[in-house]
Amino acid sequence: MAATTPKSCIPPMVRIKNTPSSKFANGHAHNTLVPTEVKEKKKYRFKAGTVTLRSIKKLQNSTGLLLQKAPFNKIVREITADLSKNMMYQKKAMEALQEAAESFMIERFKAANKHAIHAKRKTIAVEDMQMAA
Repeated sequence: MAATTPKSCIPPMVRIKNTPSSKFANGHAHNTLVPTEVKEKKKYRFKAGTVTLRSIKKLQNSTGLLLQKAPFNKIVREITADLSKNMMYQKKAMEALQEAAESFMIERFKAANKHAIHAKRKTIAVEDMQMAA
């Protein structure tokens, strides 16, 4: 009678299979547990820039605001705290201010990108942002 290996002695990530009834060249007999290694599946990696382009297209197709509301509101309140304390803001006023700020920033980045392309570069540099002003 062949000795069987208990399943608890086999390290994890090893698959167990039963061999057929005949004896093989490896010396194992009927119903002997033979560990076979399981190859871990590699995680698929996209080419460089593919995910970035996908996220850019997603943002270009969206119509929502890009900046989060809470951090933007906090910055506005910090800036206006110097002028006077206990200022209150209407929700629509904050939304309009955020919309205007994002529109301004987008136009600045578009102009800076045009300057970078004119200089035959793909990356925006500091001088591009200064020229866009």
